[in-house]
This record gives sequence, structure tokens and C-alpha cells, in this order.
Amino acid sequence: MSYRHHSSRTGQDLTISHLLLRREFQDAPERLTRSKERTFRPAHSLKKRSRVDIYADILEVLKRRPEGALVTRISYGAGLPLDRIKPMLETLANFGLLSIRTAGESRFYHITRRGLEFLDAYRKVQGFMTYLGSGES
Repeated sequence: MSYRHHSSRTGQDLTISHLLLRREFQDAPERLTRSKERTFRPAHSLKKRSRVDIYADILEVLKRRPEGALVTRISYGAGLPLDRIKPMLETLANFGLLSIRTAGESRFYHITRRGLEFLDAYRKVQGFMTYLGSGES
């Protein structure tokens, strides 16, 4: 019996061996869940992300690109449509977590020192929450 996963991003059906080769599943096979249709889906896609989680995802994308990123790259990296991400970028800029630089007609977004501090604090809280959650049984 072959287990398959349908990728909503690429529209492809992948076997479990292909999934395990993908970077996002290499080190965490426990994140795969089996549904009634005998498909595997990442566990993180089954729950709704909070606004803070989305902000952290946006800042992670910017952290990986110190040269700056265009809104389309951030949108793709954070997994959000453009119409939802633009107001979030403005909010993050208002809080000083990212900066916006224009070059011609392009707007490049850069993470600030304050944004890096936010990510560090976010990771600590997430780790603490994971630790507390693992103690429950």
C-alpha cells in the first residue's frame, strides 16, 4: 500500500519517500499525520496560525534574506496572499520590527535589530510552551 500526499503548493502527489526527502520533513517525521484518505499532511497545516505566529514567519523570511526581500518573496515564504501580507508588513514597520527601503519603484523589506530581538523572544516562549505542553499527559 502506498501512502500519498497532495501538495497544495505544487499540485503534485508525492509518495512518502518523496516527502521524507523534502527539507521540511527530514528531521521531523512525527509532524506527519495520517488522515482517513490515507494521505499524509504536515501537522502544522492543520491548525490555524495566530497573528503573532504569522508575524514571526514574516520576520524569519526577512532574517534569511539580509539583503532585503520584495513583498512577493515574503508572501511566498510566509504562505500568505499579497492582500493579507501587505497590512501586516505595515504593522511590523510601525512597531519598528522591519524597515522599508525603496529602490526605484521596488520596496525592499529588511528585518531590524528589534525584529531580531522579537524573534529571539518568540522562540524562547515557543520552546517554553512546548516544554510545558509535553509535561501534560
